[in-house]
Amino acid sequence: MVMAHILIPLLAPFIAAAPGMSIDLIEKDDAQLEEAVISGELDCGVMTPWGSSRVAAYHLLTEEILLVLPADHPLAARSLVPFKLVAEEVILLPRATLHVSNLIVEAFSRRGLSPKYSSRCNYPELNKALVRRGLGVAPMPMTLCAPAALEGLVALPFEEPLTRDLHLIYPQNRPLSAGARALIAYIRAHISRQTLAEPR
Repeated sequence: MVMAHILIPLLAPFIAAAPGMSIDLIEKDDAQLEEAVISGELDCGVMTPWGSSRVAAYHLLTEEILLVLPADHPLAARSLVPFKLVAEEVILLPRATLHVSNLIVEAFSRRGLSPKYSSRCNYPELNKALVRRGLGVAPMPMTLCAPAALEGLVALPFEEPLTRDLHLIYPQNRPLSAGARALIAYIRAHISRQTLAEPR
């Protein structure tokens, strides 16, 4: 999701302007990305942090998490959805190796709520298909909730805003190549520290 919706549009001009530079774009879950940066497999990554980090990190943006549900669902008529009512639904989540999943579980737990979680798949379009079939509701980052991607669905903000951060991560104690340093500097310069959120 991050690569398709955020990184590719950002990096395409950089790649086009640096024909002599070789850049490999690798897709991994958050936990795997951090391990790959630590081991030296990757120079840098973009991930949602969870707990203490063993890498250097730069905050890129904060993004609101919305609730995706069928357009004819009883909650769809609301402008904001309360956690307490959402907890009565089956909640579809990605696997815990995507840290946004942990953030969502923690948000309910912090409010003393224990919903039923189901279908931990990392492919958002599959979860949307399950939502369309009435098999649950799905909290998703706002980037995935553009109207064109929500046929038969609506995406609503939670009554108390739920957000996730995206960090650019890179090694703390390992020198980087000139190309990696240029790439990191480019990303930092072209993504302002912003918040993607629904108007309330």
